[in-house]
Amino acid sequence: MASKEPTKIRGKARVEEGVLGGIVTTVAELLYSLTQASFGATSDVREAFFGSVRGTIEWIGGSQRQTITLAGNVTGRVDTLIQEGADSVEAWLLNNVERGRETGHGAADLVARTAVSFTGTMEPRQAA
Repeated sequence: MASKEPTKIRGKARVEEGVLGGIVTTVAELLYSLTQASFGATSDVREAFFGSVRGTIEWIGGSQRQTITLAGNVTGRVDTLIQEGADSVEAWLLNNVERGRETGHGAADLVARTAVSFTGTMEPRQAA
């Protein structure tokens, strides 16, 4: 006994199906092919779109990491520069204070010696 299922011969319905059966089979095959193609195209578009989105997000993340690394490096260098500048200014000021103190002692000694030389009554100040 022959099967009642329609058999396709290169996309065409068998003659036994009749005109209406042939139209139904052809339309069903067309809808099946269109559905497959639509979902295939949708899948391709989705993969391309989300691949681009993922690539963009990775690029932004990489840029942010590089920016944060650069900011950290710049901050470290600026901190080192400021610290070295502060240390230099501190050393310069301390040296000037020391020189001023020494100069003040020298000036005091000079005045004392001058006074002794004029009056003979004052003793020169002893160096500390």
